[in-house]
Amino acid sequence: MKKGKAAKKQAAPKRVVRKRVPTRRVTRTVLVADPAAPATDRILVELPADGTLKDQAEAEQFVRTLYETGQLARSPGPLPPGATHWLEPDPSGACRLVRRRYSAI
Repeated sequence: MKKGKAAKKQAAPKRVVRKRVPTRRVTRTVLVADPAAPATDRILVELPADGTLKDQAEAEQFVRTLYETGQLARSPGPLPPGATHWLEPDPSGACRLVRRRYSAI
């Protein structure tokens, strides 16, 4: 029961599908104090390129917390129970903080 002229069937509007372009996170490497030997050793930690001094202080606190809770492993090989991060030797001789696994509390 159509009134008037024959109604045209309207096509659904086309959806525009855009490809996701992977974004590259721009980082910079900073040195933070090693909790085991704060006077001499430093650990390389990656921060966002636009990070502030507050971000660097938070990174230092994060490394200290990992050390105090036993989540930071220093020796290569299998991680001990509870460890989530380890210090990977850098070609320059410094140690870089690397996350190796996650831990559910």
